[in-house]
Amino acid sequence: MSIFDKIGERMREKVKNWLRLNPAPQQSFNINEYTTRETEIIRSQLWYRGDANELYQFFHQLTGVQGSFWGSVPSGGTVRKVHSGIPAIIADTLAYIVKSDMDGIEAPEVWNELAESIDFTNIVGQAIVDTLVEGDGAFRISVNGDKIGLDFIGASRCEYEDDEIIIHTQYPAKNRIFTLTERHGKGYVESRLYDENGHEVPLDTVPELAGIEPYIEFSGDYSLAVPLMFYASKKYKGRGKSVFDGGKSDCFDSLDEVISQWWDAVRAGRVKQYIPESMIPRDPHTGALLPPDQFGNNYISVSVPVIEGVSPEIKTVQPDINYEAFVSAYTNALLMCLQGLVSPATLGIDVGKISMLF
Repeated sequence: MSIFDKIGERMREKVKNWLRLNPAPQQSFNINEYTTRETEIIRSQLWYRGDANELYQFFHQLTGVQGSFWGSVPSGGTVRKVHSGIPAIIADTLAYIVKSDMDGIEAPEVWNELAESIDFTNIVGQAIVDTLVEGDGAFRISVNGDKIGLDFIGASRCEYEDDEIIIHTQYPAKNRIFTLTERHGKGYVESRLYDENGHEVPLDTVPELAGIEPYIEFSGDYSLAVPLMFYASKKYKGRGKSVFDGGKSDCFDSLDEVISQWWDAVRAGRVKQYIPESMIPRDPHTGALLPPDQFGNNYISVSVPVIEGVSPEIKTVQPDINYEAFVSAYTNALLMCLQGLVSPATLGIDVGKISMLF
């Protein structure tokens, strides 16, 4: 060490002693996850289904979520909750882009005939949608005599253990629900049936499964189940990630909140009529005052001041709605939903024109 290095070392030591720097203490944190993987899959499926009533029921039963629009209950229940449908549009558009480009694939004639018989293009399209929504899944090949079948199983029914793909299928029989578990490995398929209590029962307990062998071997170093995954999950090792994860669920929730508030403001901002009681329409049979409704003859009854020279009159009032603020909030929320997935132009949305309207 040179003399300059020694001088520098002494200076640093003196500064450290003068400042009295103490190392930061070690800290531990306990973070509780409020959803399981199964719950996240159900949430993604409901976003894709796009049924407002189902979303309302799900988020009201989901614990640990604070400030969610779908999980909140407005006072009086007057706010109509509207779903944008954007999650389904995103998944369907991405799947269509891939599916439409499959026409250029070249394969032997035998495969072309087989692909036509099993409708391979549509199966792949649906598999892409399911994988984008649920995170992963698996293609399952089935052989029945000379017939070959192909279907896709979503992540909610798949598990992965080492080199095996486990597929679960529920069958109702005898007023009970049985679960068929298929273990697909290289060169074999093992099938077992379990009742509701997890006890193994014979396969012929379910009439549909009477002809299935518990263990099937075939020649070849391959499996009849092939996994599919686009994005790897950082939360669940070995599993896929849904495009609706990673904060997108909160973005969808915010977009629905903006849309719902917008339409609620439009409803509240309709033309209002202030009608003197003497001029309110009456039932021609009973003479009773006709009640107003939200979509028809909406009016407000007012009393006429007893002042000489003042005659009753109908006043029409049109409230002002800040459309510019709603458009700006809608545009920003929409861009947050689409960020990292697909551009607005791909969905046929011209954000620039939306902003220029107001």
